[in-house]
Amino acid sequence: MNPRATTIPRADAAPHPTSTADAAPIAHTLVVVSCAYTSLATGERFGLLDRERAFYSRLWPGFHEVVFISYGGAEDHAVADSLVPTMRGRVRCVCNDRNLEPGVFLSGVPDHIQRLVSHGQSALVLSEQFWGGEVGVAVSNCLRHNGLRVGLAARGGYHWSWTMLREHGPESAAFAQARFLEGELCRAADVVIATTPRILDDLSFQHALPRSRLRLVPNFVLTEQAPEPVASRAPGPVLTAGRLAREKRIDLLIHAASALRARGAAARLLIVGDGPERMGLESLAERLGVAAEFRSRVPHGELLGLMRTCRAYAQCSEYEGHPKTVLEAMACGSPVLVTDSPGMVDRVRDRQTGIVTGATADDVATGLRELLTDDALAERLGRAAAEAVRAELSLDAVFPLYRRACADAMATAGAFAAAPASVVRWDQPLLNLSPPVAAAAWLASIHAYAKRLAPAAAEVFRQELGARLEGLDARATMTANHPA
Repeated sequence: MNPRATTIPRADAAPHPTSTADAAPIAHTLVVVSCAYTSLATGERFGLLDRERAFYSRLWPGFHEVVFISYGGAEDHAVADSLVPTMRGRVRCVCNDRNLEPGVFLSGVPDHIQRLVSHGQSALVLSEQFWGGEVGVAVSNCLRHNGLRVGLAARGGYHWSWTMLREHGPESAAFAQARFLEGELCRAADVVIATTPRILDDLSFQHALPRSRLRLVPNFVLTEQAPEPVASRAPGPVLTAGRLAREKRIDLLIHAASALRARGAAARLLIVGDGPERMGLESLAERLGVAAEFRSRVPHGELLGLMRTCRAYAQCSEYEGHPKTVLEAMACGSPVLVTDSPGMVDRVRDRQTGIVTGATADDVATGLRELLTDDALAERLGRAAAEAVRAELSLDAVFPLYRRACADAMATAGAFAAAPASVVRWDQPLLNLSPPVAAAAWLASIHAYAKRLAPAAAEVFRQELGARLEGLDARATMTANHPA
C-alpha cells in the first residue's frame, strides 16, 4: 500500500451531524435495490462502501426502517446492519443467503419484502442503478397490491442502455435487453434521477418521459481531505484508473507516453484496474518501451491516496457517463488531462480546471508534457479543479437534490404506474425465424421455467400446458393472420 494512501473517514468514525431537514420523515420504510449482481461484502472488501456510508448516514434517518436488497450471501446481513450505526437494528438485508440460482432468488424477493414491511403504511423503493432496477418495479407492484403507499425512484449513475449500445452495438442482445428493462423501469418510476443533463435528455427522448418526472442529481465526491498541492508532490507517475476495457483507451495513453519519450521527455504510467484488455496493454507498453506499472483494483481509500500523490491524472476514455474517478482526482488537487469525448468535457473545462486534448497520441503527449514540465500551470489547474468540484459536487451540495427527489417520488407514489402485466412476453424477432427454430426457442424457455419449480408444481405445469397446447388451432391462427 502507498504510505500516503488515504482512508475515507467512515460514517461511524466521524458521522455527519444530521440536520432537522435530513431527519424529517420521507416514508416509513426505505427499500434500497442494489445494482444487479453486486454484493455488500465485496463493496466492503474494496472500500467502496466507505463512500456510500457518508450518503446513507444522511438519507436513512428520514425513514423508520431500511431494507437493503443485495445479491450477496449471508455475510451481507452483518454488513448492512453496520452501514449506519445510528440505524443499527433497523436495517435488514434481503440477500441470497440460501445460495439459490439468481433467477429463483429474485422471484421470491417481492414477497419477502412484503412480509418484512407489511406493518408500515408507506415505502420508498430506491433503485440505485438502472441495471437491476426491474426488481424495484416488481417490489413496488407487490407492496401496492398489498395496500401500501409506495413511491419508486429510479436512479442511473450512468446511462445503462446507451453504454450497452456503445459496447455491443445496436443489433446486440445486450442493448435490446438494457433498452427494454430500462424503459420499463423509467416509465414505472415516479421520479427518474440521472447524473448529467445529457443523460436526462437522452432518457426523455428514448423512453418518452415527461420532463416533470426527471431530476438532475450529480454524483457526489467526498471532500473531507484537503487537496494536496502539486508543489508538495514528488515527481511521480501519471495515474489512470478504471476497468481495462477497449472504450477506456488505455492504449492511447501508452502510445502518448511513447510519443512523449520520442520528444526527449518521459512519463511514467501507473495503471490501476483489471479487465479484458490488461494482457494486451502490458504487451503494448513493453513493446514500445514505456515505463508502465500495472496494479489490480485497489481499495477506494488507497486509490484516493494515489490520486493525492500522482503528478497528474489522465483519462482517455471514448465516453463516460459521469466520470467519477476524474472528479475524485480533481477533488484531491490532481491536475487532470482528459480527451474531448462525451461525459468528460461536461466537467473538465480546458485550461481552467484541466487540459482537454484531441484523441490522438500526439495530442495527448502534448498535454501531458505541459502538465509534467510546467509547474505553475499544473498547480493552477489542480487548485482550480479542487475548488470547482468542492463547490458543485460535495455531499453538502448534492444531497439536498437527492433528498428532494425522494420526497417528490413519495408525493406522487404510484400515480404513473400501470397495472403489472400478467402475460409472457415474446420478442418480435421470433417472427423472422423458421417455425422449427421458433418452436425450439419456446420449448427451451418452457423447460428453463419448469426446472425452477418444485417437482409437484412442475408436474402440474406440464399437464396444464399439454392440455392447452392440444387446443391450439394452427389453421384458425393462420386464417386470422392471413385472411383471404
